[in-house]
Amino acid sequence: MGHVGDRRRLGIDGFPTRLRRGAAVGWLLASSSLGYALSLLVSGAALPWGGYRLAFAATAAGPVIAVVLAWVALRGTANVVHPRAEGPGFGGEVLRNRSAMRLMLGYTFHSWELLGMWAWTPAFVAACLAVSGIASVQAVEIGSYLTATFHLTGLVVSSTMGWLSDRIGRRSVLLAMALTSTLCSFVFGWLVGWPVALVFAVGAIYGFTALGDSPVLSTAFTEAVRPSYLGSGLALRSLLGFGAGAIAPLVFGRVLDLSNPPGVTPTTWGWAFVSLGLGGAAATWCAWGLVRDRQH
Repeated sequence: MGHVGDRRRLGIDGFPTRLRRGAAVGWLLASSSLGYALSLLVSGAALPWGGYRLAFAATAAGPVIAVVLAWVALRGTANVVHPRAEGPGFGGEVLRNRSAMRLMLGYTFHSWELLGMWAWTPAFVAACLAVSGIASVQAVEIGSYLTATFHLTGLVVSSTMGWLSDRIGRRSVLLAMALTSTLCSFVFGWLVGWPVALVFAVGAIYGFTALGDSPVLSTAFTEAVRPSYLGSGLALRSLLGFGAGAIAPLVFGRVLDLSNPPGVTPTTWGWAFVSLGLGGAAATWCAWGLVRDRQH
């Protein structure tokens, strides 16, 4: 993976396999969780002052700041190009690579569960608060703040689960996270009317475990595919993962409509979250079929 000693290199090239790469990828993904949380916090703070227009304007400032930070960070970064030797090509290196394809499928099902959960959790939490007697506008605002804490939990899990997978193995962490998040998907939606503290506690575990396998899936994929085909492989993986993540909220909404009488505020959310749990169950199956980790 290039010269390990050159720490200026972009991405994972400066981190040796199974020593610190899981932690490095974990910190990269933790930064995205921080961004999600900040977006929700800024939106929640802006809504009472300027409504949805100010909320959108405030969150749109994030990419502008990111451009400046990226320019500063990448000025001294080497541009590494890995040459492709004659061989089986993309088909053999990725599509007929059983470990890579299982990890890609696992990431796709993981994205189905995670992005569906992220899209609908604010509305679900607001519904739980409304049922408890809180005014609807205040429920939306509080729901935004509570959901932001789920993303902050994701920041912790991304930065720790990658590190943990460096120590105890990728497969073990993937199985633990995928199985726990699946159980949360099957339970979380049935908590409408239960104490808000319980909703928050289960939601925190849900947010932690649903994201917990993300840095490990990414790290394991970099170890299963040769560097010269890694960019193409990650591109296909992102297409499948975010494609599934775009469809999952639509399926969730359709199940929610079918689970509740038309024209009334939804009170039955359990089956919609079960639809996300099916993706988690498939991700667990993918993790189970991975080759057991060798000793580091």
